[in-house]
Order: sequence, then structure tokens, then C-alpha cells
Amino acid sequence: MYARKHHDSDGIELPIDFKVEFESLLEDTFSDKKPNNDYIFEVFGRIYTDEILLMVCFYHADNLGQIPVSCFISADVDEVNKLRPHKILSMMVDLTGKFFDEYFAEEEFEDYEPNWQPTEFKNQQFFFKVTRENIALSLQADELLKNDMEN
Repeated sequence: MYARKHHDSDGIELPIDFKVEFESLLEDTFSDKKPNNDYIFEVFGRIYTDEILLMVCFYHADNLGQIPVSCFISADVDEVNKLRPHKILSMMVDLTGKFFDEYFAEEEFEDYEPNWQPTEFKNQQFFFKVTRENIALSLQADELLKNDMEN
């Protein structure tokens, strides 16, 4: 659903240890910039045969009425990148940090971009979009719909 490209399979989820480490890194890096400790970072992602997708949602954990910000980053997996997915993920982590640096630097962030936009970082092409979507809630809704359709 979130991937930039159409895929016939669901791909595989990012490893849980990567997600936990990345969430911890985001918390450590931006803890002094968050409005309060009720705001959290949550990391999601999938690896497909021809794309890596990383999604980070920053939101208020206890008040879903507070609108989140979500950063999506996608990279093509070609023959070269198939040999170095960890390097691509590392660059995606850096890009996410760069995005949240900009996000927290602005008093009223308004640079939302719901459509995929190309960008280059360290001589590698990436695609990004920025939305107000709560990714966890959307994934839960997708799962409910999928289960409903199967029954």
C-alpha cells in the first residue's frame, strides 16, 4: 500500500532489531526537541525485490487527536544495491535524520508533500514524501480490511 512501486508480493518487514535501534537513535537524537515525552517515533518498512521502503511516524502516543508527521523514503534495488541493502538503509537513516532536523527547526512546519519526490543523497537516488498520516493506525485498518475480505 505504501510502496512507491507496484508489487505482487508483500515483501518482508524490516528486521525488528533495526527498527528498535533506529527508534532509539531518533529518541536520543531528538529528545530535547520533542514537545514532551508523550511524543514518540515509530519505524516501519518493507524490503521488496526492487525497492526498500522506510517509514517513520512521529506522533503523540496517548492523544491520537494530535496530528502526526510521517516521513516516507524509498530506494530502488538494482543489481548493485542488492549487494548492499545495509548501506542503503544507513543512508535512509541519515536522510530521515536530516528531515527531522528540518522539521524541528521550523516553528510551524508546513512542507508536507503527499506525492513521491526524487532526491539525491551521497550519489544515490531516493524518493520521499511527507504526510500527516498515522502509519500504525493505517496499517491496522488495512489488516482489518484484509481479514474482513478473507472471511
